[in-house]
Amino acid sequence: KQGIVGEQGVDHLADDEALLLGRVVRLAQPPVPEQREPGDRVVERRVRLLDRVGVDAVAERLPQSVAARIFESNIAAGLLYKLRYRIKPYESRAGQTVEVFERAAERVSEAIREGGDLRAALSAAVEEFRAVPRDESAGRRPRVAVLGDLYVKYSEAANQRVLDLVESQGAELVLPSMTEYAFCYYYADVRFHGDDPRHYRLLRAIESRYEKLAADLIGEQ
Repeated sequence: KQGIVGEQGVDHLADDEALLLGRVVRLAQPPVPEQREPGDRVVERRVRLLDRVGVDAVAERLPQSVAARIFESNIAAGLLYKLRYRIKPYESRAGQTVEVFERAAERVSEAIREGGDLRAALSAAVEEFRAVPRDESAGRRPRVAVLGDLYVKYSEAANQRVLDLVESQGAELVLPSMTEYAFCYYYADVRFHGDDPRHYRLLRAIESRYEKLAADLIGEQ
């Protein structure tokens, strides 16, 4: 939508759009446990509170700046992982891509913590990845995508180090955005339940604004 996504990210949001971004946070909320250990007063108080006010209500009443920052943080993290796995199989010096990734993650994390310019931090990170010497003279390696929820894609305990396995077999790993999980829900809501498609398009527009920074590297993903 015009005026929603600016060059520096999300510059202003109407109330309904702020509530929409709050839904992204709601999707990430762990389910309220149905069984609690007797005597666990801390858990019991938390569950009673959530039962009273509702998880949805908590998420949808986040300040719009917080909701927008959380969503943008997910986009930023997804972009860094995409760059890491796009560059790493072709690096000329083993380990350089991971070094760049770690510096980029710290730079982006600092921008998020301190309320800095996230787009500028990502731009600097993309330039570092772009500068990594690599050899693609033999062409691209077979590409293998890992699909699923956040735990499958990002937790070694849950995915049993499947990302390392893919790379050890000489493939290029393709890891979809962190936001993919939420987009699946929004798409289904639009297609099957008649939700307003502007919500889905808004989220896509915000993500696209950031991913354009690295379009020459990850555009085909």
